[in-house]
Amino acid sequence: MWLPRSFTLFLLTDLASAVVTNTTIDDSDPSFAFTGTFWNVITPTSPCDSCSSKPDPSKTHGGTWHDGNINRNPGAPPGAANTSGSFTFMGTAVYIFGIDQAVLQPDIVFTLGSTKQVHHYTGTESYVYDALFFSAQGLASDQTHTVNWVLTFADTPVGVQAVLFDYAIVTSGEDAAESTTSGPVSSQPLTTSSEVTAPNTTSLGNTVSSSSISSGLGPSQSNGGIVQSNGGTSRTNSGESQFDATVSSQQAPSRSAPTTSKIPVAAAPVGASSKSKSNNLGAIVGGVVIAALVVVLSMLLVWRRLRRITLFTHVKSHILLLFLSLKEVSPLL
Repeated sequence: MWLPRSFTLFLLTDLASAVVTNTTIDDSDPSFAFTGTFWNVITPTSPCDSCSSKPDPSKTHGGTWHDGNINRNPGAPPGAANTSGSFTFMGTAVYIFGIDQAVLQPDIVFTLGSTKQVHHYTGTESYVYDALFFSAQGLASDQTHTVNWVLTFADTPVGVQAVLFDYAIVTSGEDAAESTTSGPVSSQPLTTSSEVTAPNTTSLGNTVSSSSISSGLGPSQSNGGIVQSNGGTSRTNSGESQFDATVSSQQAPSRSAPTTSKIPVAAAPVGASSKSKSNNLGAIVGGVVIAALVVVLSMLLVWRRLRRITLFTHVKSHILLLFLSLKEVSPLL
């Protein structure tokens, strides 16, 4: 049996396209845009001594983050209540991470298309690293998407409220057939709000490597209820959606797993699903099986051709010997 080379290449190309890649993008990347005069850029060489929020740089992604604040105190400078930003990307899913902090944090209102999510940390931890601020899956892979956000005053007595943005993860490689939602997808706006726990945060160090990993996401457990966690709770409101979105931090791709980073130093977010690993493992096993079949079929083809040539040569030699024998016997007759 002979397999055309084009068919073999098609199989291998189809296998390669099934691999999903998670790319970690630092807040210092141009994909992020921070609007307003009340953003501070914190880097290892440019700390912010005047900032009230002072997280541990070793627990952040690349040692950098953006500190934005809004101020409603009397005598606040103009524009003190106008702080916003955006993140632009191409991919099938997006996850935006920051550092949650008790008391000081405002409401962060995210929008992507017609989907709206509001993030606010209500726990008691001073700093919660790798906190999932926003996520969305099931996006078109061939389109450019932009997540926008604006800071609004939370219902607390704090006059100056601050938010810390750290990094994002973009999933690319295939259209996500499955997605995770924080409520049912409907053509009508959702009127319910759910309490979803913020991520349990363990420092994972600053390491980076490059690899393709699966990021399929399992179903959300936060459909209008409360999920228990060690990181406190995060309030989320979802509006009308043309695609599926979630804020469940338990199913975000992990910064501890190998990712492709867009900065020299990277660290790693929280918990990849076992279903995604199974999908990726299945793709790898399928590729190995296909490659093995191609090799076996090629060897079988070569063996059959060699056998045919050997048989032909053997028969030819016997015919030649018979012809010579008859030629020697004919004079005697």
